[in-house]
Amino acid sequence: MLVNADFHVHSCFSMASSKDMLIKNMAPMAKVKGLNILGTGDAFHPKWLDIIEQSTTYSGNGIYNRDDMDFVLTTEVEAKNRIHHLIIIPDIDIASLTKEEAKKIYYDDYWNRCKCRFLPDCLSLAVFDFAVNSGNKTAIKKLQFCLGVKVDGVIGNQTIGACNRLPLKKLLDDYFNE
Repeated sequence: MLVNADFHVHSCFSMASSKDMLIKNMAPMAKVKGLNILGTGDAFHPKWLDIIEQSTTYSGNGIYNRDDMDFVLTTEVEAKNRIHHLIIIPDIDIASLTKEEAKKIYYDDYWNRCKCRFLPDCLSLAVFDFAVNSGNKTAIKKLQFCLGVKVDGVIGNQTIGACNRLPLKKLLDDYFNE
């Protein structure tokens, strides 16, 4: 299946964009360009999220529709050395999370479930990061494999004990390079 998409878009709330960059105008022009799907841009802007919600219909799977044009929520962030990253956001509920709500999800669903508070500092951050990006079980199983303990995807006393007994540098090297 061939999909023509443009995800690097900015809304009417971006300083360098036209105030006419509204969903109602973007949809027909995207069709003229031969696009099937368009990013919304600026998806963390609360007023833009309101416009998206009011002017599109949610089709499911992160797709919003207006006049037979599909949209996905996108935003762009600038990192070090002016490198820009495009982020696709699953839905308006995720885009609307407060910082505190997001912290609670990360803390409860990843940090606590991986028992990171019982791991050495550097290792706890590595396991946490891996869990967020690959899932808790995958992060824990990889850790257990590197430790040479039973690989069951559950952090218990055996896994925690091995983490605190083995040389941290070697363990981190194994975890990052395995």
